[in-house]
Amino acid sequence: MSPENEKSIRIALEDILKSPQLSGSARLQGFLTYVVEQSLQGHPEEIVGKIIAQDVYGRQPADGSDNIVRVDARRLRRALSDYYATHGGNDAVVIHIDSGGYVPRFEFREGGKETQKLAKSRLAQFRIPIASISLFAVALLVWSVGRGIDFPPSPDSADINVQERAVQERKALAEKSMATLQASNMAAKASEMLFPIADVELQTAALKLFEEAIRIDPAYAGGYAGAAHSLSTLAILAPDLEQREEKLKAASLMSGAAVDLDPTDGWGISSQAWLAFASADFENAKTLSHRAYLLSEIDGRVLNFRALILLLTGSFAEAQKISAPDAPRRDAGSHQANLNIHGVASFHLGDYETAVSSFDSAIASGAPVSELTLLYMAASYQANAQTDEAQKLLAELSRTWPLFQPEVALSKFYASHEHVDAVLVHLMAAGWPKDQ
Repeated sequence: MSPENEKSIRIALEDILKSPQLSGSARLQGFLTYVVEQSLQGHPEEIVGKIIAQDVYGRQPADGSDNIVRVDARRLRRALSDYYATHGGNDAVVIHIDSGGYVPRFEFREGGKETQKLAKSRLAQFRIPIASISLFAVALLVWSVGRGIDFPPSPDSADINVQERAVQERKALAEKSMATLQASNMAAKASEMLFPIADVELQTAALKLFEEAIRIDPAYAGGYAGAAHSLSTLAILAPDLEQREEKLKAASLMSGAAVDLDPTDGWGISSQAWLAFASADFENAKTLSHRAYLLSEIDGRVLNFRALILLLTGSFAEAQKISAPDAPRRDAGSHQANLNIHGVASFHLGDYETAVSSFDSAIASGAPVSELTLLYMAASYQANAQTDEAQKLLAELSRTWPLFQPEVALSKFYASHEHVDAVLVHLMAAGWPKDQ
């Protein structure tokens, strides 16, 4: 390769590293720089998974690091594809990382950025016709309104984006491998069991399904992230300190694996947030859940745990906003658990009618219902001076869950006992005895 071509490739590499697609990911920057430099220096034999894992990530060959290299290679290919479809559309050199390997391929395009100037000059030829068409469109709109003609409503763009993203994610998983798609499907089923949050048997069943997803595809981050959520919840519900510490340790390992495999996935970061909450590190939990939200702002699972952490740490207004029924969200196996969260947040804000309405909607839509649902509904009715309705619900609660102790259950989750008391005072006013 000529020195001029090497110089062009390094300039192209520098442009990519500074681009929005890679500037925020030191791992992908390191990956791309390593494979390009090894290729330019004539060492293609060094561009294999185990060596990349050692030289770029500092990992040992025996610790499953090949999986991480494969995952990052796929992320890098997507980033490069996005870069050349946007900022790098007119670059003189295109860097490819073809599927099936990691050795880069360099494509030298004729014209480079001069092509863009030519394209713009050709586009200028069509400006007058385009302007004429625009004027015609405006005139047609005015005429139509005057004639009382109604245009069909367009679909909500947020809904379209949510649906399209879900479709594209499934396509991407299938393109990777059918094992990954199967693991994703298994994890989605497990996610349906993450709520009701206080059901130990359900959380244990969810954990087994997440572990099965990991077995099917050890490189799929979602299995580890889901398992970490279940384990953290089981730690909160653990009957003694020894079991609690055991679950927290296991959750930490699962969460770490999820983030190692995909550090920019919001669901993985959410597992870190819920682990921090289960460890009573409440400020860190809120910080991490906010990061997860920024990374995956429409993932219903991420939104639910973000809202739950805010709720349990006393940020009721934020929790109510994030869990709102009309907020854009893709509910991958959560059965609209946000409606229950919205109801509880509304209760703490003193908006008791909205609270009852949210719980009614949750029940009607098939959202998870538990002893906590009846408890909060009863408290909301009592707070709204509807004692008869509150007492009916408490009677049903006593019949269905005779061993249930509200104070014990609530104390396991709320960061402050002040918020536990805010619920208990209404239950006792409706006739429920204080837990013994």
